[in-house]
Amino acid sequence: MTETCDLLVAGAGPAGLAHAFWRRRARPDLRVLVAEAAPRAGGWVRTVMRDGWTCEAGPQGFRPNADSDALLDALELRDEVVPAAAAAKRRWVVQDGRLVALPAGPLQLLTTPLFRFRDLLRLVREPWVPRGGTPDESMSAFLSRRFGPATRPLAEAMAHGIFAGDADRLEMRSMFPMAVECEERHGSVLRGLRRRPRPNPRPPRRPVLCSLRGGMERSIRALAEALGESVLLGAPVQRVRREGEGYLVDLGGSRPRRFLAREVALAIPAHAAAGVVAGLDATLAEELRGIRAASVVSVYVGAPRDAFAAPLDGFGFLAPKHPSPLLGVLMTGALFPEHAPAGHMLLRAMSGGAEHPDEAERSDAELLGQARHWLGEYLGMRGQPSFVHVERTRNAIAQYESGHAARLARIAARTAALPGLRLLGASYRQVSVVGQWAEQGSHP
Repeated sequence: MTETCDLLVAGAGPAGLAHAFWRRRARPDLRVLVAEAAPRAGGWVRTVMRDGWTCEAGPQGFRPNADSDALLDALELRDEVVPAAAAAKRRWVVQDGRLVALPAGPLQLLTTPLFRFRDLLRLVREPWVPRGGTPDESMSAFLSRRFGPATRPLAEAMAHGIFAGDADRLEMRSMFPMAVECEERHGSVLRGLRRRPRPNPRPPRRPVLCSLRGGMERSIRALAEALGESVLLGAPVQRVRREGEGYLVDLGGSRPRRFLAREVALAIPAHAAAGVVAGLDATLAEELRGIRAASVVSVYVGAPRDAFAAPLDGFGFLAPKHPSPLLGVLMTGALFPEHAPAGHMLLRAMSGGAEHPDEAERSDAELLGQARHWLGEYLGMRGQPSFVHVERTRNAIAQYESGHAARLARIAARTAALPGLRLLGASYRQVSVVGQWAEQGSHP
């Protein structure tokens, strides 16, 4: 039997749930369904709470903006927002085997060991550097060209530690489109940033990071509760085919079903979407397969605060591209003190990424052993931990590699010929969870 609906969303991660929520909020009469392959909603957003410790499998928090405000207001979650401690502003990067603080402002640039005096002179000359580069220029090439080669280690640390990728492969236009736009429109990144319009009066300063009471999964529970029986768990979308002005969608699982939907939104990773649309458009499927994703391992280690020689009063540190699989360490107990018991610190050591794809296949014992080594080397951790927890998030972070923007343009051209079909999620634009909360979602 073929059932009918107005909109069928594949994937109950943050993008799929938010898209279904906003569409039904705008049109309560629509019959909206969200089909999720897993036995739970949330995708990469999952919170583990145990014995007073709080661990996130996915994003540690969100950066508040207008999109987050809109969703939190609609879900009546504003009172459950937990801002990060002021310590979140302090960050470090590994340089020559030790932690070096990242400059928090122009004056600290004069004293940071990250740059020599001649490197600083090259930085301030950026407004006079001529335009150049290619549309698919990498992060490392763009920053070296505009600000000098001394910025390369910092670019590597940002790409590696934040995006689990390689600065020589990630495309600047897709990772930081504002910087590229500043060069193209104003001839300089710094000049363009200075000329950006400023709101008057300026809005109050926001926290650098926020979470929710009960962790980031609280947003998923609220979205799923709002959608109610519209969320079908254990129901993977297997294929989508054109049928008249709509789409036939086959669901698998223990109870296979078929729907005729006027609209379909694929809010699943690009590689999974490729299999779903292969019979609909083979060229589109091939483009989607070209978008890689990196796996990340998080090893949470908790211990008394006095077990660490280094001060733990910041956001954390980034690790540059290195033979070691370390991406960085988040000081989660400093960011959100309620995530650890009183008198204790919780740290999140992350490893893997695009350069170390086999990291997620190692045993818990191996992962814990190397995490304790890193925490001892960089933060002076002594003794046995009070708490450990390992999370493996496979194919978690999309890699916007050189050619990504051009690929999105080709994908958009293919989907334009398939009215009613949308591609949503972090595979395309805006890796952050707030980007997936947006009313329109991120799509090519």
